Formats: sequence, C-alpha cells, structure tokens
Amino acid sequence: APTPPEKVRDKGCQFFSNVTKTDLITILEIKKALARQNLFDAFQVYYQFVNRNLGPLLNLKYCPAKVDFGFAYTSREYAQTDADLINNAFCVNSLEELNQKFAKVHCRYLELIEELSPDWI
Repeated sequence: APTPPEKVRDKGCQFFSNVTKTDLITILEIKKALARQNLFDAFQVYYQFVNRNLGPLLNLKYCPAKVDFGFAYTSREYAQTDADLINNAFCVNSLEELNQKFAKVHCRYLELIEELSPDWI
C-alpha cells in the first residue's frame, strides 16, 4: 500500500531538517581537503555529501515517498539533467576533476534547498 501523505510529509520534513543541519560542516570538510590537495580525504567526504545531502533532496523533489531509498530510482524518477549529474558525480580521477564536480553538485544542492524549503520546513 502507498505511504499515506501525512507520513510522507512528516518523513520528508525530518529528512530535510537532518540534511540541512549538517551540510555546512560537510562542505567545509570537502573544501579543506581540496585545499590540502588530499584526493582521498576530499573524495571520501564528497561521496558522503552526494549520498547524504544531495540524494535526499533530489528524492524529495522527484519521489518524496522514497526519500530514504538512496539513488535506487535515479534513472526512473529524476529529470535527465539530475540523473546525469548523479551518474557523473562518482567518476572522479583527479583533484581538479573532483573540484569541478563538487562545484556542480554544490550548486545543485543550494538550488534544491531554495526550491524545496517552502514545502519541507
């Protein structure tokens, strides 16, 4: 049976709150690792950011009842531009590439916060 709308709303609001409470620390950790030119540390935190911050917001946008499903529905539910962003986000071969991809991912994350805030706060 489908999840009742009130449960989707409650769960979505909780996810939105949790994601946005810790984002500053994660973003600073990525920037710090990039400044130190440490690919391993930067990728590790970047990977967490994409999974724990960007993923839930994209799920809230495209499939709110599946907010906690990770990227399981990327190809079926997301707009092609967001599906491509996620599919390309994890192919990183250098610090320069990670820096470029983080800039795109971070920009999309900030857009989603602004777009979703009215519905999920």
